[in-house]
Amino acid sequence: VLCLLPKVGSTTWKLALLSKLLPISRKRLLTRSPHRKRRMPRVGPPRELLRTAPRIIIVRDPYDRLLSGYLDKIVMQKIARLAPKPYKIGDGFAAFVGNLTRLDGASDDLNPHFRPQSQLCGLPMGMSFDYVLKLEDMARWYEPFSRLLGITDIVQDPAWNTSGREWRGGKPCFYTPPKVRCSD
Repeated sequence: VLCLLPKVGSTTWKLALLSKLLPISRKRLLTRSPHRKRRMPRVGPPRELLRTAPRIIIVRDPYDRLLSGYLDKIVMQKIARLAPKPYKIGDGFAAFVGNLTRLDGASDDLNPHFRPQSQLCGLPMGMSFDYVLKLEDMARWYEPFSRLLGITDIVQDPAWNTSGREWRGGKPCFYTPPKVRCSD
């Protein structure tokens, strides 16, 4: 069981998983957001096995996540409907945070990109996770996590990458641990 929160690299991870599961070209894969529902082949274990499957969640420093969401969704994409009311595009980060803190973190009015991580992935209903992977520690868990998901071949291929909007790194691949090249 894998919970991918908004603003923790979820788009990139979903694209890697979809690239492995769906035998379609990268160009066709990117014609729809990886966050939209798709008709997927049944690839997982029967429901009863899910109770014993490892549960994994990727989290991010809350301040980094908030700033990333603001810069991506509000500044770059200018998606006003995602902002906490009465914020208007151009009001600035301080006004954005001010409006955000006036809302209850569990409010349905609060877009998931800005909702506290503790309010997502079933956590308010008592969901627990066996592994909590901190995005800031990706150098430690990236390789074993990619192997566990069976996507090592995908994420090591420089051509697989994301739509280009989410990832603008200078490297030819999504991520490499320190002192490792994409071609290694």
